[in-house]
Amino acid sequence: CACQASLAPGVARGVVQPLVLLGLTVVALRAGAGVLGVCLALLAGMALTAALAAVFYGRLFPLRPTLEAALRGPMDEGMLRFAGPLVSAGVLTAVLGYIDMLLLGLLGVRAAEVGFYAMCLLYAQTLSQVRSVFDPSVQALIPPLYERGDRAALRSSLARQTRWSMALAAPVFVLFAGFSDVVLRVFGREFSHGAAALAILCVGQVVNALALTAWLLPGTGHTRVTARLSVVWATIETVALCVLVPRYGINGAALAAALGLAGLQISQSFAAWKITGVHGYSVALVKTALVAGAALLVGLAALALAPGGLVARFGVAITLAALVYLGLSFVTAHEEDKGTARALVRRFSRRG
Repeated sequence: CACQASLAPGVARGVVQPLVLLGLTVVALRAGAGVLGVCLALLAGMALTAALAAVFYGRLFPLRPTLEAALRGPMDEGMLRFAGPLVSAGVLTAVLGYIDMLLLGLLGVRAAEVGFYAMCLLYAQTLSQVRSVFDPSVQALIPPLYERGDRAALRSSLARQTRWSMALAAPVFVLFAGFSDVVLRVFGREFSHGAAALAILCVGQVVNALALTAWLLPGTGHTRVTARLSVVWATIETVALCVLVPRYGINGAALAAALGLAGLQISQSFAAWKITGVHGYSVALVKTALVAGAALLVGLAALALAPGGLVARFGVAITLAALVYLGLSFVTAHEEDKGTARALVRRFSRRG
């Protein structure tokens, strides 16, 4: 269907990109390529993702005519007034994604700890990428449904995609936050020093992954509200970094970054709800959180009690946690989501 097709470019950026970047970075580090090698690995990963996204886009729309129309078309002043605040907010959010790294260096944190924090960001931002799988379809559905005044359909669609985003983000959160000490050791034993920072960062990122409701602001023309809230929370995060980093180091930076990101997304979602009367949150999110908590407890118990070395115990722990999560998720899932899951299984079974 059109909704599923519109997810394809988001999959390229939200699923393929973080996996490719993580894989190439690990290979570069293990090969001893240094900073330049890591930079080249990141550049290659971005280029591969862009190419894949272009392929997906070309399956939905003719790519060349679209580019020609965009470049040769007349200037749309109304679009500029709409997009200006939104682009400004996007640029500010992108800068905020790295200001913690900058301030860590300026505030005298050791270079080694800055490196630990950088690896924590690499993992934690994977959670944020989960949301980008659903962003394109959410952006596409909001204007027509809101214009028709079909609040029920808009609320139902937002709730459905927020559930799906939570279903994907929760196991990633369990992996990176619950087993942060272990997953950081892939870069070296000393990187486990950043375990607490990674867990804290993941909290902010999972809130961001669930904030699809925030798209109601630009989707209904309230881009200035988005921009104003971005400025407010950028200021709060910067002040928090200056206060917390000197005292708590990379853990303080993680606290400030999580506060800024979560605060921004919560405030945007709240503003969107107050303006439009629509949001995408439901009790199903609490159920998924409880399921993820159960999976985490089982995984941690297995990690502590299973025989063998760390790698073997980690493998057992992740396998058991995944089985618990999948089993309980299906039992507690929304009936509509169960039907979707069955349809996907049948579809892939026929392909096999």
